[in-house]
Amino acid sequence: MEILLLPQIHAALVGTEGGAIKVGVVVEDALGGGGIDASGKLIFKSAMFALPLVFILVGYVVYLKKYKIDEQFYGEILRDLESK
Repeated sequence: MEILLLPQIHAALVGTEGGAIKVGVVVEDALGGGGIDASGKLIFKSAMFALPLVFILVGYVVYLKKYKIDEQFYGEILRDLESK
């Protein structure tokens, strides 16, 4: 089994509605093809689950901390819009 290359993954993601299915087939082929040992499978599966979860949580925290519109800020927005 060959090691997956970025162009192969990119080709699976581009263009069609079946992109998710293609990615699933590519991932399953990579994990089941004997090219990755048991610890590599665990790392791969953990990264596929944990990294997106961490990024989503970080994005949510940034959203909660930085994107607050109170009455004062809302008034500023309205004044800016009316002046334009």
